[in-house]
Amino acid sequence: MKPVSTLEDLLDREAIRDVLTRYAHGVNRKDIDLLRTVYWPDAVEDHGTGVHSDVEEMIAGFTMIAGASVDVFHHLGLPLIRLEGETARSSTYVFCHHRVEGQSKPHWTLPPEPLTEDRKNTFQDFFMGGRYIDLMERRDGEWRIKHRKIAYDWFRVVDGQKWDTDYPFPGYENFHFGSPSSLDIGAEHFRGAFDPS
Repeated sequence: MKPVSTLEDLLDREAIRDVLTRYAHGVNRKDIDLLRTVYWPDAVEDHGTGVHSDVEEMIAGFTMIAGASVDVFHHLGLPLIRLEGETARSSTYVFCHHRVEGQSKPHWTLPPEPLTEDRKNTFQDFFMGGRYIDLMERRDGEWRIKHRKIAYDWFRVVDGQKWDTDYPFPGYENFHFGSPSSLDIGAEHFRGAFDPS
């Protein structure tokens, strides 16, 4: 792998990191419009459960999984990036958590299948550690994902209780809790809706 030698290399690497960050933020905040900025229209996504070559099909899949999850969290590690002209190869560590309501083994119950009464208020936590193996492509100066495979390094499913956003001790009633909606404090921040000073 060649060392970074030019300002253009640094700018390309930063642009690729921005693509990866937009992906994680879009999934975590369930921001579908942001996810559309991550993939080229002819991109291919291989999660292992199927290969998708239509961006809107991928978005529908994300929406369905997000709809089945009470909480979603993706945390990315530093990407290893190899630039190859108008393409780049990257490998990025990911730690992922999905909290799903209802007994869902051997698979998640996805909408529109409703939860039966005996499965409500029971939860499972899906933890995954792995890597996004991406082929990025630059078109008209913009980097996006052209092809993605996910490498699963480990996976764990844990039965659990409901997690509250209420802090369990008094005196912290004004904590700002996240929300996968336009009312989230981060969304407000980027809209300029509040002054953090």
